[in-house]
This record gives sequence, C-alpha cells and structure tokens, in this order.
Amino acid sequence: MSQVSIGVQGGGVYSTTKIDGEIQLGQTLKTKSLLGWQAGIIADIPFGEGALRLIPELNYVKKGFKLDASGSFLGQPISITGTSFINYLELPVNLAFTVPSGDNFFVFGGGPYAAYGLSGKNKGSYTLSDIKTEEESDIEFGNNEEERKPFDYGLNFMAGYLMGNGAMLKFNYSLGLANISNSEQTTYKNSYFGLTLGYFIRKAGK
Repeated sequence: MSQVSIGVQGGGVYSTTKIDGEIQLGQTLKTKSLLGWQAGIIADIPFGEGALRLIPELNYVKKGFKLDASGSFLGQPISITGTSFINYLELPVNLAFTVPSGDNFFVFGGGPYAAYGLSGKNKGSYTLSDIKTEEESDIEFGNNEEERKPFDYGLNFMAGYLMGNGAMLKFNYSLGLANISNSEQTTYKNSYFGLTLGYFIRKAGK
C-alpha cells in the first residue's frame, strides 16, 4: 500500500450521443457534440518495479449532445434545436504502461468503465409554422419508453504525462457500448473525449 498514490483531477469533456433508428414526425436528426466537464479522484497502483500499473478512477461526468432536427407535422415544416445531458458517476479501471522520461513518465492504457446516471435535463425549442415554443424537462430513469436506462458501460482509453512532482496531464476517450434508450425503435450510445489535470497527494512509485 505504500506504493499506492491517490489524487484529485478535473477537466473538460467533449461528448456526443450516437442515435440510430426511427424518429417521430418523419424528422431527420443530427446530433452535435456538447461541451461538459468531469471531476473526481484517481489512484495509481504500480505492480512492483516494472512498467505495468493499475489506474482506477471515480469521476462525476456530464455527458450529452446538442440536437438539430427538421421535418414536417400535419403538412407544416417543423424544426427542433436543443441540448440533452446526463450527469453520471463513472468508474473507469485502466491497465496502463509507463515509459520513463527522466523523473517523469508517459502513461498509456485502457480498460472497461461502468457508470450510473444521477440526473439529467432536456432543453430545447421547436418552431412550427413560424411559431417558436421553448421547453425544459428533467430526464427520468426507468424502464418506460420515455425514460432512460440509468446504467452505462463501455471502454476507456487514456494517455498521459505523469510528472515527478505528482502532477498529471491526461487525455482519454470513452466509447459507450450500452444502449441507454428504452425505445424499440432507437438506440442511444454515449461517447466523449476528455482532458484532465490531476495531482497525486503522494508521488507515484516508479
């Protein structure tokens, strides 16, 4: 345990949700990336004196997407814009390798992640026949078609630079494999790019 280091980290995420399937009202749907953030704790657990180590994390992550849709309703053109996001408690477990660079290290790794949705919100507006209406609603979790599944899981890939003073700059890509939609006509899968700056309370073992 003397070789285990615990740290804190925080940074930004650039997320999107891939949506496949049929959309109501004959709409064509385009999702765009949404800027969010993440913060949490990180551990560094070296396996002896070698280059292999385990890097688990526990983060609060905001995932979501921007929406841009258009179509027709009762013969009238309709357009929809907005954002949808879910706040997750996420646990990635990375198996990593280090490459020494003086007193510092390059770190490369990856592994699975599991996440649980805590809260979320839909914000948007739709324009029908030049009449604009704005709406906002909380995302509910459950098994009904209009609700989202709370559990998310997938793969996490990371690369970072760990400095001898305990600071770490890390880039990661999260690829969601879970379908968080309850609809039989659509699938929703999360993904995001993240950039974080962390600091270990104790310098990681070499």
